[in-house]
Amino acid sequence: MAGCFDNLTGIVLSEVPECPLGFYCPNVNVSDPNTKPVLCRPSKSCIIDHLYGAPCQDGPQGLYEPVVCQRGYYCPTPRQQLPCPQGYYCLTGTFEPKKCRHLSICPPRSVAPQDHTGNIAFIILDLIVLLFYLIGRYLDKKAEKLIATRLPLDATDKTRMINAFKKAMDGKPVFIDFEMQDISHTYKDIVLFKGLSGHIHTARKTAIMGPSGSGKTTLLRILSGKIKPTSGSLLVSGKQVDFSQLKKLYGLVPKEDIMHPELTVRENVMHSAKILAPKSWTKDDLEIFVDDMLDVMDLASVAQTIVGEERGISLSQRKRVSICLELVAAPLVVFLDEPQTGLDASSALQIVEMLDAISRIGITVIATLSNTRNQVLQSFDEVIMLTSNGGVAYFGPTEEAKDYFMSIGVNFPTYANEADVMMDLLSGRDSTMDPELLERRWSEKKRMTESRLTPEQQHEFHEQSSNLVKHRGASLLMQIVHCHNLSVLQQYRTIRSLVMELFVIVFCGLHFGVATISAAEIYTGMYVQPFRLASFGARYDQILSFILLTMLILSFATAPSGAKVFANELHIYWRKAASGHSRLGYFVGKSLASLYRIVLCATHFTGIMYAFATQVVPYGTNWLAMSLLVWCVYGVSAFVVMLAKRDHILYATITAVCLCVFSGYGVIPGWAKEKGIFFLWAIQYTYWISSANWSNILEIYKHIYDAQEANMYINFVLFNQSFDYGMAFLIGLIYRVLAFAAMLLLHRDRQR
Repeated sequence: MAGCFDNLTGIVLSEVPECPLGFYCPNVNVSDPNTKPVLCRPSKSCIIDHLYGAPCQDGPQGLYEPVVCQRGYYCPTPRQQLPCPQGYYCLTGTFEPKKCRHLSICPPRSVAPQDHTGNIAFIILDLIVLLFYLIGRYLDKKAEKLIATRLPLDATDKTRMINAFKKAMDGKPVFIDFEMQDISHTYKDIVLFKGLSGHIHTARKTAIMGPSGSGKTTLLRILSGKIKPTSGSLLVSGKQVDFSQLKKLYGLVPKEDIMHPELTVRENVMHSAKILAPKSWTKDDLEIFVDDMLDVMDLASVAQTIVGEERGISLSQRKRVSICLELVAAPLVVFLDEPQTGLDASSALQIVEMLDAISRIGITVIATLSNTRNQVLQSFDEVIMLTSNGGVAYFGPTEEAKDYFMSIGVNFPTYANEADVMMDLLSGRDSTMDPELLERRWSEKKRMTESRLTPEQQHEFHEQSSNLVKHRGASLLMQIVHCHNLSVLQQYRTIRSLVMELFVIVFCGLHFGVATISAAEIYTGMYVQPFRLASFGARYDQILSFILLTMLILSFATAPSGAKVFANELHIYWRKAASGHSRLGYFVGKSLASLYRIVLCATHFTGIMYAFATQVVPYGTNWLAMSLLVWCVYGVSAFVVMLAKRDHILYATITAVCLCVFSGYGVIPGWAKEKGIFFLWAIQYTYWISSANWSNILEIYKHIYDAQEANMYINFVLFNQSFDYGMAFLIGLIYRVLAFAAMLLLHRDRQR
């Protein structure tokens, strides 16, 4: 057929003299059978244009050769090509101009709208964050004024405290004691301690004293139900019980002062009270109880001081805060692992005075000691002394310990620190008597003390304990709420970290947007039939590379903050779990609070990118994809944090970036299906988000480019974006379930 400019016969593309919508064929007339669409031989310059993947710059090569409707124009009929009017935009192949979206600008001949939805969205979000920050500052100052005007409780008057503890016990006194019957503990064939028998009495202060490696902490863990002795029996108020089931009735203060550094002293104690205190207590009850506790523990003056500040609280005050975190549960017993560690003599005495106040309220106090002053030792009612071999050298009233050792031939030099002399004996540094001899002497003279509880009091404990445990601690739902609120408060206190994170996000989005500013249309495919032969080159890789770069940048920018959700406070979680906090409540509460950060990150990145790079996909669609990407990155980061022993942020970032390999660029899903390893792609969120983005772009041009042809080898799930998004969300959720499982199963010894 004639019609080609080189006077040669072209290839007839269709036997029907018409072109479909989206193509421009000004000379093809449906009523003239001699004007069928033809493909003509391209000129040399046209061949070069095609090699570069572009249409012929000098136009069609014949009168009847079809071309796609030019971008910035629309073709209401195949014979008309009109400039896109103002307020509308026209992509390549447009036959009906599309109205400019809300909050967008479309000057005449617009290819795509200049969408400012994202800019407005992240400015509004920033203003909301600023508003909440200012409200937080106002509430902080208001709280400081209230604390300053509050009349402190007389430290010597503990009536309100005693009444609060009575209320926690349902108004009835509850007594507890421990009887050890020849208990021993061995770990990997190493005897940690052996042959311990005796009673620890209710409402008394008992010290466990010995050199390093004598088994002090192990004994403390046995008494608190963390581990079981390898031999012997431990009776609680006359019966063998699983004391780990009664963890809500005791408090364990670890050697390290573990608390939230971003919170004030009062906020730390109040959060613990909300989680652990009796369910029947009202908000006012908690407020009064916590404030009274801070008064009695001499912490009222620093109640509004942030714990982790450079000029925050002293070591002694930190130790007292650590004790308060357990006392707010109104426990029957408080266990302390070397409470004087790291303190000077004066501060150690302050802690001892606090313990004395606690015991007078009616709480049993059991603490380990090492390298202590005699004044500290003598403040305890009873002492268990363990030798470096793990044997018992003395178990009885503290005031009688010196007389006992003198009775077996130990000499106490004049003016010597009696506690130091005893510690030298226990550690074997005293040449006059070795640890084995001390153990033998005690085994010859030891006396089995009897319980000071009557059978009725012991029975009363077992009757009441299960009921007390049942009514202690907030419900799962309320623990989720409290942990969520705590995490939000932490983010408020670390606002600089949030600002820096968003700055990095905006920086990345800005540079990515500038780099792709001229790439409004990144897709050219094979024409739909019958015009497939007229295609001048398919460019599928540009879509995939664009998707990959987006994922790499956003994953790299957000993985560190995703890791920080749990990485910075795993040790705090272990303490909370050991104290009876709900593990699920903690994990869900923290995860929910991270959603705000996810939304902020996705909004800022997408918004700044749209401000510079003209995008054909609507802002809302892209925002959803970016939000799901960050959602999944946070999930992956949480899982990696639970597995890694150190360098959590580094490993989380590397993992999130490496998973971008499954986005479809380079190693395509079609190849994976051929090799039988597609399941590796199917379980990755990057594959499903890429699939959705791929479909979003192909769907816009499917009337001119053959979408099935484009997807044939790539092998994404085509035009099922809801399913793609659902799979990405599900995978992000699965990563969180795996993270929670790892949190439960790993380091279980620290959670008991």
